[in-house]
Amino acid sequence: MFKAWNIRKGLIPIFTVVFASNYAYPSETAYQLHQTKQNGKILVVMTNHAIYPTRTDKTGLWFTELTHFYDVAAAAGYDMDFVSPQGGGVPLDERSLKSIYLDRAAKAHLADPRFMQRLKTTLAPNTIEPKNYKAIYYTGGHGTMWDFPNNKELKNISEKIYQQGGVVSAVCHGVGGLLPLKDEKGKPLIAGKTVTGFANIEET
Repeated sequence: MFKAWNIRKGLIPIFTVVFASNYAYPSETAYQLHQTKQNGKILVVMTNHAIYPTRTDKTGLWFTELTHFYDVAAAAGYDMDFVSPQGGGVPLDERSLKSIYLDRAAKAHLADPRFMQRLKTTLAPNTIEPKNYKAIYYTGGHGTMWDFPNNKELKNISEKIYQQGGVVSAVCHGVGGLLPLKDEKGKPLIAGKTVTGFANIEET
């Protein structure tokens, strides 16, 4: 459920691998490769929302929709900044932490204090300079349905990255962040493009 537009040459390897494969690099390998290569920066967007209106379990970021992307991008030499609609802590969807959903790489990230600290201290949108990024990536989790679509600051950041030739991308429920985006002519960014997401029947 991953879609990217206006892909530039330097970013093609990342987005092709993420789209075509479920393979995730072990986190330590990603860190090591990342330190030897610098291809630019990607802004990774995560939700701050944890509460379902009619359920007792908690939602939030679907963990592997961050870690799989992170490992591939880091191994390809891209630095990443983490941002959320309010900044600060990002809740993790309880179901996404069940063993059935976690591979070895994701478990390594959970055990990594450096990585987990970054999820507690995400940047706020008003601190972001779009010109510093080659791409923006919206992660998933049900929480995104509450705080991605109507966030004007994230909308402006995404549109500026797109207008400067960058990649705008999302996975799973993160596509909600693409809905308000428009191009330079005021046309919806997703108009005429194939975008995948959850059907209503899948949410019941």
